[in-house]
Amino acid sequence: GGLVSKLLNNITSLAQSARKTVSKFIQPKVYIIGESVELNKELKKQLSSILGIKILVRQTVNELKKKDVFWARALLLVESENCSLQELALGLKRPFKTNVFAVVSDNMDQASERTLYQIGFQMVFEWPREKERISGAIGKIIFHEKNLSESHNIAKEEMDSDEALKSAVRIRLFAETGWWTYNKVLMHVYRGIVMLEGRFQSPEKLQRIVRQITNVPGVRGVLAQKSKSQLKHSS
Repeated sequence: GGLVSKLLNNITSLAQSARKTVSKFIQPKVYIIGESVELNKELKKQLSSILGIKILVRQTVNELKKKDVFWARALLLVESENCSLQELALGLKRPFKTNVFAVVSDNMDQASERTLYQIGFQMVFEWPREKERISGAIGKIIFHEKNLSESHNIAKEEMDSDEALKSAVRIRLFAETGWWTYNKVLMHVYRGIVMLEGRFQSPEKLQRIVRQITNVPGVRGVLAQKSKSQLKHSS
């Protein structure tokens, strides 16, 4: 059993390495998936103009082939009135093999947003509140060839809600601030409240990170070790 397991792990590692090597020579693609035609069009225009890569639109996950998902740098699933993101995600085999992000209405409740992290979405963007952040955050991921499906650690079973939110917050920090914040901030999450520990270069640096975490969809509040002040109240 141990030998077989080790062999399978080696094969998986080789396949992942081959994918990364080949992907350098293939034009990166991002798929937008959802039934909201106008929103899809606006997202495609924004991503194409800012990222300069190929953006493809599909109405349902079923329109994607296995090879599409395998080679895609990211899938951006868009909420619509007729189809929830949970329903859309059911069409994707878990654990996800590529980066999977969500665009939701900015009036979605925080509990629902945290559920999206649990089922495997690595970043959730509220529309239109975060309209200007989407391209930059996605670009940071795909141009650094970062596969968040590995670090987000979503298995076939759902993660604990707080663990999923903690992972999602770290991913968002990486996408917006870079490796220093991603690696150095110690973080605990309890019932949607993020508690920070660590040494920060300045109070201003700490406050900037707190603001960024506060704005992450699904976060109920942020407590900084020094101030112990809750900077965002649950809604």
